[in-house]
Amino acid sequence: MIASAARPQDRNVIGTYGGAYALYRALAVSSGLLSPLARPDLTNTHPVVEIGPYPQWSEPGKIVSLDPWGHLVADVFAEAIAEGIDVRPTIAITRARLNLPEINAELARGSLTADGTVLHPNGDISVVKAAIDPVWWLPGIAARFGVAEHVLRRTLFEQTGGMYPELVTRPDLEVFLPPIGGTTLYIFGDARALADPSRPLTCRVHDECNGSDVFGSDICTCRPYLLHGIEECVRAAQAGGVGLIVYNRKEGRALGEVTKFLVYNARKRQEGGDRADTYFERTECVAGVQDARFQQLMPDVLHWLGVTRDPSLRVDVEHEVRGPRRPRDRGAGAGADPARAHSGRRGGGDRGEEGSRVLRAATALGGGASPHLGPPAGADVSDAALLDASALLTPEAVRERAQAMLALARADRTLAWRLDETRLETVADRVAAVTRATFPDLAVPLHARWRHFVVGGRDLWAEAAAASGLAGAERRARGLRYGRSSRSCSMPALGRLGAIAPRTERSCARSEGLAVASLELLAQRRVLVAPAAAGGGR
Repeated sequence: MIASAARPQDRNVIGTYGGAYALYRALAVSSGLLSPLARPDLTNTHPVVEIGPYPQWSEPGKIVSLDPWGHLVADVFAEAIAEGIDVRPTIAITRARLNLPEINAELARGSLTADGTVLHPNGDISVVKAAIDPVWWLPGIAARFGVAEHVLRRTLFEQTGGMYPELVTRPDLEVFLPPIGGTTLYIFGDARALADPSRPLTCRVHDECNGSDVFGSDICTCRPYLLHGIEECVRAAQAGGVGLIVYNRKEGRALGEVTKFLVYNARKRQEGGDRADTYFERTECVAGVQDARFQQLMPDVLHWLGVTRDPSLRVDVEHEVRGPRRPRDRGAGAGADPARAHSGRRGGGDRGEEGSRVLRAATALGGGASPHLGPPAGADVSDAALLDASALLTPEAVRERAQAMLALARADRTLAWRLDETRLETVADRVAAVTRATFPDLAVPLHARWRHFVVGGRDLWAEAAAASGLAGAERRARGLRYGRSSRSCSMPALGRLGAIAPRTERSCARSEGLAVASLELLAQRRVLVAPAAAGGGR
């Protein structure tokens, strides 16, 4: 792939090296600071780890948005370079250390532990990182998006203001180097493990959000999700697997920061203020589209790394709840299933601080925790973690999650139920009527699993815990496990099922009955709550 402007007769692609930075190179040339004939000296620039080649590199349609040989040009094309052909890398791989204040805080509180290899005592994280410039194979891009190649070429030509006439005049040139941002990879642990399906892989695909990721802007909560991904990648590498952060330069859902800030203004100034139910509508009003990130291209980097996992791959792609879209919009035609992608972002409001607290609570609860799924079975809960988890009890956190679920339902992305908004008014009237009939003074008590353990004014859980000598963090950790197990027991409770509450002789029906019964069985150690085994069961 020859994209240098120094010898036009050698060129076999549309565009040039460096993506958007090619324009800065042009400024340097025009101002006399850079010779237009300058060529890079690639001595000692070779990758610090070996990546590939892998079978996916030559499988048609597997990789269409990057050059899989882009990091090896100095070796693979050494003879051509020696003959004067200007071939340049489009991928570079180096080593680095990350140091993040949030990671240092987790290290200090014991949620993360230094091992001296992945995570160091001073908080440094050892990583291998790779920078990837986009290289589009136009026939493959067209096939990936389900459009004719000539239509894609014409549209690219028109929508870039005719910047690249070869798109329509040179159909023989199939490769295009678009002037857009690229991708940075951060690999935690042994990079060779990426291509080993027997080694667990934890991956977060994160789209750039400069305001939150770098500056901690309050209107977006992207940084906490990125940090959660980094923490999970560290844990995966320490456990013998490998972690991967894929950081795409797609600011503002690939609509740009100007559009993003215009949307911010529109969201805040709309009637009723910033609301989750109009989150994507405001974007579409300004940009004409809700999202332009196009995850169809996302799996390419995984193919470049030789990833072949399917169900064992943990991938977290989204940090926003999206509106309706076509089913093929994520990774369609890419030849890979990026496994499960978790959605968990709020739809609106300045809740960066709250998002950070919630995420810290989730990550502090254990290696398998997520801000969406809660702590894993058997997780130990520290005092600090419980303090952070108190953010989940705020009305703002409840509304945030309710709005997230509403957005998922409106997008028809719920698995077990469907939303019928025509029934909303009827349901609201019925809820209001039942509530007023049951609590005429509207003094509605808090609903909680722990209220099922209070019978006849006696706190059965407190009595059982005191009798067993539990105290402090261990008492709270055991309580969470018991409460969760009790809830599992009561899920199928129907009809006349119930129990006699011990030491009170009071009858409790349905879920309350099974709750107190399960507590008694646990207290007598006739039922044990244990962490999930390696095989998955409990």
